[in-house]
Amino acid sequence: MFKKMLQKFGVGGPAVDTVLDDPRCHSGSPVSGEVIRAVARGELPADTDAVELVKTLVAPIYLRLLVTGEPIDETTADRAVEIVLAAAHAHALSP
Repeated sequence: MFKKMLQKFGVGGPAVDTVLDDPRCHSGSPVSGEVIRAVARGELPADTDAVELVKTLVAPIYLRLLVTGEPIDETTADRAVEIVLAAAHAHALSP
């Protein structure tokens, strides 16, 4: 489900091309990356921080997985994507 959600948003794919410098990051390790194609096409602000984008995208999933126990489905993924896009356009995901 997590991989499908990231693909829906275009992480690493042709739509957004969010590229983490080390896609095998693990807990406690530094994370860095950039949002490439969506910025180039004007679909996301140039100051969008890729790491903040990914953290904001996965937060609702981890909340359900680790805290509430609510199901994780396509609606959850769609809503997370909508929230991330709105936050990016409001420059809330800037460094």
